[in-house]
Amino acid sequence: PSNTFLFFFGVIVLGLSTALSELHRPEEDRVVELFGNAAKGFVASLALILLAVVGVAGMYSVVMRGSAELAYTRALAQYNKTGEINGPRMQIEKAIAYYGNNATYYRAVVDLENLRIASIAAKEDIKKETVQASIQEAISRGIQYGNKAIDLARADGENWRSLGRLYATVIPLVDGAG
Repeated sequence: PSNTFLFFFGVIVLGLSTALSELHRPEEDRVVELFGNAAKGFVASLALILLAVVGVAGMYSVVMRGSAELAYTRALAQYNKTGEINGPRMQIEKAIAYYGNNATYYRAVVDLENLRIASIAAKEDIKKETVQASIQEAISRGIQYGNKAIDLARADGENWRSLGRLYATVIPLVDGAG
């Protein structure tokens, strides 16, 4: 939305500046020539190039945000369909790579890591060292992503609750804390 506004604002400013420059000419000489002399040609070319660059940057931003939202939606659908944790986490990390300024994506990774910790802790057929290493990795990643979500949206209580749920899951797993 803001990129569209900037584009139309630029077109209007260019049109108004052209109209004002033509207003001071006698009526019979009024012809719009953007490239009639060197100074006007330079300014007009610069304005058109600037508008093109802003338009391309805006399109890039819109496409990246859309790609991130698509990856996030696919992750949710995959988790809801299969209950798997790793595939959706990779999709959400892809969404973060496309557009990393959305705290919801980081919070989703924290929640998935929380589920991963609980599932690892519930398994009894794995060596204790492997369980401990996997849980430590999930805790580390969960805390890292939780802090990033909080940095992006400090006022959003869901980010704090998500990180709190992670800590609540971890406390019983720490010897002497339960």
